Amino acid sequence: MPPALVRASGLIKERIAADAAAERQTDAMALLTVASAAWRDSTQRWTAYAAVAPDEKLVVPALIVQVENEDGDAITGTNLSAVIDTMTGVGPLPDSAFAHAFGEEADVLVGTRRIRYLEPSRIEDTTTAGVHLRARAVMFSFRRAADATSIAQTIGRMVRTPLARRIDEDERLNSVDVFLPHYNRKAVESIITYLRDSGDATIADSITDRAELMSLPLRPGSEAVVAAIEAVPSYTVPTVRERQELRRLIDLARRLSIDGVAPDAFDTAKAEIAALLLARHAALAGDAAFAKAVNDEGEIEIERVEWMVGEAKVTTASKLVIPASDDTITALYKGARRTLGGDAVAAYCQARFAEDPASASVARLEVFALSQRPDTLRDLNDLATARISALFATHGAAIEALTPGRRANYERIRGAAPDPTLRVTRLPNPIEFVRGKDLWPRHLYADPERNIPLSFKSSWETEAIAEALKDPTVVAWLRNTPRDDWALCVPWTDKTVPHPFYPDFLVVRSVGGQLRVDILDPHDHTRPDAPRKAQGLAVYAREHGLALGHIDLMAKIGGRMRVLHLEDEKTRKAVEGAATNDALRLLYEAV
Repeated sequence: MPPALVRASGLIKERIAADAAAERQTDAMALLTVASAAWRDSTQRWTAYAAVAPDEKLVVPALIVQVENEDGDAITGTNLSAVIDTMTGVGPLPDSAFAHAFGEEADVLVGTRRIRYLEPSRIEDTTTAGVHLRARAVMFSFRRAADATSIAQTIGRMVRTPLARRIDEDERLNSVDVFLPHYNRKAVESIITYLRDSGDATIADSITDRAELMSLPLRPGSEAVVAAIEAVPSYTVPTVRERQELRRLIDLARRLSIDGVAPDAFDTAKAEIAALLLARHAALAGDAAFAKAVNDEGEIEIERVEWMVGEAKVTTASKLVIPASDDTITALYKGARRTLGGDAVAAYCQARFAEDPASASVARLEVFALSQRPDTLRDLNDLATARISALFATHGAAIEALTPGRRANYERIRGAAPDPTLRVTRLPNPIEFVRGKDLWPRHLYADPERNIPLSFKSSWETEAIAEALKDPTVVAWLRNTPRDDWALCVPWTDKTVPHPFYPDFLVVRSVGGQLRVDILDPHDHTRPDAPRKAQGLAVYAREHGLALGHIDLMAKIGGRMRVLHLEDEKTRKAVEGAATNDALRLLYEAV
């Protein structure tokens, strides 16, 4: 699976923040102080999250300290007393906060403290020990750069998210902190190389130097700007693991009933599915092919032959039709369940039994025959698609009022759609960014001086946002970080397969007392996917342009930045028809 989809699944952490030593800095205990503070900060953040999501599993962050191997008779070459003194210097910790997983499966004395043994497999079950002294796990490592392979393997095992999804309310809860005092940048790069070469590209691409990360809050007084950006239409683009629409409807209706949003939704959905199947069955009442299909599945034809003993030729031959066994009918019924889903099949059989108690056995054959008909499957799919849209439209506000964990169930249902679907945008506070060298004003997330230090990969991006900020009507802007759940996502299609596209910038202008949001995307027009992405943004502009300001495709050609304003109908239609890179270039050159 592509790395972006693995990360988007929410099953692994989005970022590994790595602290390595500077070229001449080897003071491990100084870095352990930073690690201890980071662990305490993580504990406070998870505690705060638990207060707003009491129905979810309690998450207790762990600080994993990887120590050196045995040294003579000592269980480790690392000074454990110094480790504990350093950590308790940041804040007091009881003995119960520490545990170890050394080869000796017994408590160990470190100074006056008794450190209990806790086998690695039980770490997830404990709510007391938060500091684990181990030889084969990493958050803070005293090991040397020669152990790069071991540390890389351990990083690969520690990035699973505790709730199997990302946390929208606090970006820091989607990260892992790794502290490597005996590693410099070059040694950390060897870990990244190992992970990428061993097939863990998703994890390798998630490693960021902790010193480069910054957490910035929303600017004070930016509520109106936030509301304007959150109102911009954005999409959830399906992953490769899409589900049948019928099963999505059942899942959605069940969740709405369980969460009390629509208590009757599950029963109503089953009744609607049963009603459609009953209608299809009634319509086929005089259909000889359907009757034969039901009959043939319920009977088995056997050829009977007889011959006289001692003679080679057959003297008599006849055919015998006998009823299929219960096992055969059960196997067919299970086949229908696999195709339509257990709840849909059960709903039909129950409805048929209510009509005619004598039809219990034949109903299982009927539903199998129905499940083999393309027209029935098409009708069920259309019903499910319409009902899913209606349920989300009717209960969207109530879903948004649920706790984060419950909302995540609905986002998974949205993400399993066969086609891109509109979603609700929620900007988190704060957000983490990778620190850059250039200082920019008016960003929505900013430091106390209302600035943000950012650098962009492309000089086109730098030029585009610098030009936009010359406009005095611009009150705020936002770097649209790809793949983040809050980021504006526009679908584009490649050979009928939808893909996500994240335009670079959202710029908010004050026009006539109202806030208008512009979309700016400086994009290399020579890339193979450039025409299809341009077409995707053009289709987006056609469908949602009235809710926005400018929707601009940008490219630097002939020494100057060219802009295609997709809110303009003529320009938009031209871009929708530009199927090649040359055709797209000609459009740019004409402006």
